Amino acid sequence: MAGALVVCVACGKTQSTVPSQPSVGPPPTPDGGTQSPPPVADDGGSPPPAPETDAGIPPGGGLPDAGPGEGGGGGGGGGSPDGGGLPDAGGGGGLALEQLTSGENGFVLTIDDQNVYWATYENAGGWRNWKYRIRKVNKSGGISVPVSQGSGAMLSWLSARDGFVNWTMATCPVSCDTADYRTHIFRMPRDGGVMWELEVDTSLDQFAVDGARFYYRARRSPGPGGLWSVRLDGLDNRQLTTNAAGTGPVLDSGTLYYFDTGGDPDLGFWSSLRTVPASGGAPANLRTETNTMIFPFFVALGAGSVFTATQAGIWRAPLDGSKWQVIWAGSHIVHSDANGGKVYFGQSAYGSFDGCLVRANPDGSDATCIDRGKHAYGTVKVDDSSVFFLRDGDVYRLPRQ
Repeated sequence: MAGALVVCVACGKTQSTVPSQPSVGPPPTPDGGTQSPPPVADDGGSPPPAPETDAGIPPGGGLPDAGPGEGGGGGGGGGSPDGGGLPDAGGGGGLALEQLTSGENGFVLTIDDQNVYWATYENAGGWRNWKYRIRKVNKSGGISVPVSQGSGAMLSWLSARDGFVNWTMATCPVSCDTADYRTHIFRMPRDGGVMWELEVDTSLDQFAVDGARFYYRARRSPGPGGLWSVRLDGLDNRQLTTNAAGTGPVLDSGTLYYFDTGGDPDLGFWSSLRTVPASGGAPANLRTETNTMIFPFFVALGAGSVFTATQAGIWRAPLDGSKWQVIWAGSHIVHSDANGGKVYFGQSAYGSFDGCLVRANPDGSDATCIDRGKHAYGTVKVDDSSVFFLRDGDVYRLPRQ
């Protein structure tokens, strides 16, 4: 176990009203070709960036058909309308936008009952220069303070509950010139104290945690991949599933939801939405499709569906096993969240088009920009009263409606 360095740095907050801005540009559409996978964190990459594209919906165009999945089916759902722009909650909507930090460079964000937490890291110049930091601020604003900082990189997911902040990252405990880096789990009391290191190698991807165990996807190069669970003290590591590649899990009521993925350009790329009891047992396959949802990013659960993003846009995968649907076509989207019967996600600005923080019904209808501009949007987290999100590296809050 290692101690954490804690110092206090003041950070102000500002309050304003979302201004009316130019219309969000039409999101790009899938080109129908094979999509490339995002960078694999356990091969030494940074957090997966939003994919790039210059395509756009042509005038009069709608959302493209995602293609038939296993068992056939129709096309996608909503999307940014061409010409008129997306309904804007700013200006006339009058949502009070509150900036909680200034001058940060947050890559990933999470919340608990009290605070907002975000993480950043630096890796320029090789492993000797790896530096990470995790900070927090009260949900209502105030002074931002460190939670943990030190040597490490490749943080792409945070979780906070029961008074602890949890994350995975790459470290070089000996020398990454002569040995491979490690990808362990770390946890730290949110108010300071001793940092715990659980010596299991993860994929540096999304994980879940409850009051007793972590649920994570194991590193697959080298390593077995698949979903595993380990006690919070680092003991009793158990394998839950065997497919090496995929994303998730997300945990709800004792069940883990996740995607397994595989395939190749010749035979096609498949994705399977699956569940497994958190306590262990036989996995269940809810649905498999080929050449539709290719290489999904992080997943969110809500409104009877799993939501994820690919290079094609935001997808809805109903838990009843019905056909998957693109509810918003476009790239530059990584994280989403669902709460209160709505799904939230940010699409970063590209080219001449504004970025947009979107609130929509689960099927993509009634999509509204609740924040917009020439911004890069990151993680979105929603509780019962507020929407917290990263915009250009800083933390912002909007009331949930």
